[in-house]
Amino acid sequence: MKKIMTCLLIMVFVLGMGTFAYAGTNAGITTTDRKALLVQKKEAVQQKIQNMKAMKEQIQPQIAQIKANRTEIQKLRIEAREARNAAMQHIKDIKGKSDQLTEAQIAELKATKESLKTTKLALSNTKGDVRTEMLAIRDARKDQNIDQAKAAMDKIIAIQQNRIALIQKGIDEMNHILEI
Repeated sequence: MKKIMTCLLIMVFVLGMGTFAYAGTNAGITTTDRKALLVQKKEAVQQKIQNMKAMKEQIQPQIAQIKANRTEIQKLRIEAREARNAAMQHIKDIKGKSDQLTEAQIAELKATKESLKTTKLALSNTKGDVRTEMLAIRDARKDQNIDQAKAAMDKIIAIQQNRIALIQKGIDEMNHILEI
């Protein structure tokens, strides 16, 4: 029993010795070298901050245009909802007096309905395009590529202006239904 106990203790000591780690040398890095590295890192961070500020200043007019377009789109959506509700009510009223409609009025209503469908389809085709370009802007900001960010913002502005035109066209078509 003593021999087994002795063997176990020797094994514990031998195996235990392998787990100790000894501190290595600093590989020749002195405190002045460390300070120099820290200064370099600090300067690099400051340069990056300066670049980001300059980039923000250059794209500020485009950001303002995007925000203005967004506000315009929101106003037009409210106006479109109101025009749609008025057009739906007018159509219900017309259905009650369907014998008073002429063939020209019926044809005009059908043509307006088809035009509204194509406008709605064109508007739905632009859905998600702005989000894609926003991701491109995020990537450009990470890479500090101002030209890529400006190009993506220009695309967003073009998409928004297209949407504004399509929403306005839909409102005009719904108002046209009220005139029939």
